[in-house]
Amino acid sequence: MPTAMESGPLLEVEHLCVTFSARKGSFGPRLALKAVDGVSLEVASGDVVGLVGESGSGKTTTARSILGLQKPDRGSVLFEGREIQSLSGPDLRALRKRIQLIPQDAIGSLNPRRTVRQTISEGLQVHKLVPKESRQERVDELLADVGLAPEFADRYPEELSGGQIRRVCIARALSMGPSLIVADEPTAGLDVSVQAQILNLLQELRRRHQLSVLLISHDLSVVRYLCNKVAVMYFGRIVELGETRDLFSDPKHPYTRALLEAAPTVSAIGRGNELKGSIGGEVPSLAAPPAGCSFHPRCNQFHQGCDEISPELFELGGHRSVACLLYSDRSQ
Repeated sequence: MPTAMESGPLLEVEHLCVTFSARKGSFGPRLALKAVDGVSLEVASGDVVGLVGESGSGKTTTARSILGLQKPDRGSVLFEGREIQSLSGPDLRALRKRIQLIPQDAIGSLNPRRTVRQTISEGLQVHKLVPKESRQERVDELLADVGLAPEFADRYPEELSGGQIRRVCIARALSMGPSLIVADEPTAGLDVSVQAQILNLLQELRRRHQLSVLLISHDLSVVRYLCNKVAVMYFGRIVELGETRDLFSDPKHPYTRALLEAAPTVSAIGRGNELKGSIGGEVPSLAAPPAGCSFHPRCNQFHQGCDEISPELFELGGHRSVACLLYSDRSQ
């Protein structure tokens, strides 16, 4: 399991809130839909932090805000001590080189009319990272870094397998010389054997290039394998934070426990899985959020106050935090 290197936080997200506007029906009033509600987390140099939760929990919106692609309503995103939203022009371009995305829709992120060489060379050219006469050599180096032979440089996306497309996206991200990679479901849609290859590649590249990673995933087996810290999101909020080993062996929040109980059983990465179950109930609508704790309509440990009080993250010690009245009540 990866271990964080010495230094302060590389990335600091504080009280992040993102609201979208949507109309209720064709002629109804416009509604404010809070997709991210007060999210705070840190990624230290060398960390691999997993951001997990069901679809619609706010993971991708949080990631887009970190990448500077989504402006938050409130809160801040500091990267290497600088507020991303306050930057513009050359400063913003320089920062974006340092934070790179491995997108979930890997094939959709590639221009079908451009070869692999053209795709990877584009960033090198735009940011003037490598002289023209050295770009071909640099592309070959990047392809070798992700396990692709030089002949792949002249292929088009349609000539690549799913795993090869992911490797090209990783090479493109590495070409910028980042210190933080945001990996959004990097193994989604791949066969389990190819998933294992991509995860092993990310693990090796993290060590080789001293990268930090924010991994967005709903696959707990991937998070357990790759991450040293985990943040669990539900309905736009982080409900539990902790070291991976502690969180998986002793989950505190009822939602975290439900996720683990419903997750596939994986004997080893790449050897298949067996679905154990699903979480009862449905994720509430952003248009009609429940009062109190947003998980209380689905929670099997509901007690007095859960439908009235929305708990903040409470520090348990040992790098553990949980947003649940079961634990905050104990401090009173």
